[in-house]
Order: sequence, then C-alpha cells, then structure tokens
Amino acid sequence: MKNTNEANALPTRFTPKAESLLTKSVAIETRGRIAAQACTDQMIADGLKWTDFVSPAGKTGESTSTPELYSALKGAILKGLGAKAVKMHALPVKSLSEADKAIKAADIQLIGRKMSAQRDAIRLRTDKVFAASKSKAKTKAPQQPTGAPAKQVGVTKEVELLNRIVKIAQGKESPEYDIVELGKLLAKALQVINTPFEPKH
Repeated sequence: MKNTNEANALPTRFTPKAESLLTKSVAIETRGRIAAQACTDQMIADGLKWTDFVSPAGKTGESTSTPELYSALKGAILKGLGAKAVKMHALPVKSLSEADKAIKAADIQLIGRKMSAQRDAIRLRTDKVFAASKSKAKTKAPQQPTGAPAKQVGVTKEVELLNRIVKIAQGKESPEYDIVELGKLLAKALQVINTPFEPKH
C-alpha cells in the first residue's frame, strides 16, 4: 500500500490557510532579523555597551548602566509590544483579570529576554573572547507550541488559555510584538504546566 505522501497531487491537509500562515511567519521572522541587525548596528555606532543592558542593581559589578538608562531600554522594548501592553504594564496587578495577569507576566519575562538578547548581540560584535566561546556552543531551537493537549489532570483551562493566545498571535496581520519570542515563552509555559510537580513541605 502506497503512502499518501507518494501521490502526485498536493495533499489536501496542506490547506491554503496553513500555506498563508507559513509564508507570513517566515516574512515576519525575516523582517525581525533585519530590524534587529539595524538596531544593533545603530547602538554600537552610538556608543552603547553590552554592559548597559546589565541591571545597575545587580551584584556582578559589570553594569555600566544607570537606573534611568536601564529603565529607558526596557521601556523601548515595552513599546514594541504595543499600546495595550504599555497600558497594562502601568496598571496594578490586582486590577487585572486572571488572563491579563498571565499576559502581563509573560510580557515582563519577554522584556527580560529581549534585554538579554540585545546585550548578547552587542557583546558578540564587541567582545572577541565572548564571540569565540559562543561560536563553539551548539544550541537547540525550542519547539513552538502547536495546540498541545493537557497531559495532566486539572490543567485543561491553563493549556486552553495558552493555546488560545497562540491562535490569536498567529492570526494577526501586523503583530505588535515578536511572535517568535512569544512562541518560545508559551512553549516553555506549556512544558511547565504539563510537568508533574511535588510541593516541598
């Protein structure tokens, strides 16, 4: 019996909608990489250092940032998440719905990841020792969430919420945020939710 993939005709499971979303996701990623490269080029030309992206409140002693600069850098990233995220960020957590609390928490984590990513992008261009160490390291790309089912009893609602966020993000014509980074965060969240946890007493 021949495998259905051996047929000459295009399988109907590759729908026009899936094709459109695949094309769109690649286009978004490409534009994002180009914009990120331009951003790094400009920051280096302006004299920003990778250590400016290290919290001045940290204990490593390597930060060259000021509280004002560090806040401004995070603020610029927050603006990139869209007006709704900026507005939500200014609101007290207690005033938000459970869904918005989860989104705000994810946004805060994303800002931290973006700060780290930009720090490393500048460091790769200006620190030869760091660049050499990174070139030898092999990283595994995180899986993107694709409507993953709940694997534990009692977490169905959490998984449904995360999957709904995935669908909303994938359906946006002009996203206000980095869908790739959001996908990484949601994939990690799904992994945590679906991993059994034994509270320590």
